[in-house]
Amino acid sequence: MQMPVFAVLLLISVTLGICVICQWIRASSFQCTNITEVITERPSETETVFSVDHEITMGGETSSFSGCDVCPHGWLLLNGMCYYFFEDRSSWTESDRLCRSVRANLATIKPSDIILTGYVKSLRNDFWIGLKKERRDRYPGDLWYWSDNTIEESIQEESSNFCVKIKETLLTESCSMKLPRICEREAEKC
Repeated sequence: MQMPVFAVLLLISVTLGICVICQWIRASSFQCTNITEVITERPSETETVFSVDHEITMGGETSSFSGCDVCPHGWLLLNGMCYYFFEDRSSWTESDRLCRSVRANLATIKPSDIILTGYVKSLRNDFWIGLKKERRDRYPGDLWYWSDNTIEESIQEESSNFCVKIKETLLTESCSMKLPRICEREAEKC
């Protein structure tokens, strides 16, 4: 079966997008070791949809994403999530509010996500992310909570700072500091 021209153009543009992501990652000393691409035809009653699924393997970690996920214009698609790197500066609380105003949250970027942290490192800037030290009813004492309500245990530093930024690693910072932010939302399925 022959692919329609638009499907070939989609394949080319998605493949070029992977190359750009790999270039960003390479700039931060990570190496893209494997890119796998699978084209799937999904016929329906009205049209044939081709989805392009990708896997990138780097340093033993594999990340996958689909050409059938959709993000708003200008947002970065990775692992089914959309990320936007806002350059205007605001406090952590204001950044959280601004992300929510675009149907997103401050990003959850765990140290184990080497592809996304590699991209952030390549930007060479501090960004607010969705990690804050809080006291909640079910646990005694303050714990580090992500925007998705999971607990981060890797931060051992005792600090009077209750918010976290990311640059090359996770760092605590005064919540009133004005920084750019990374917002995250789920990609829509096409």
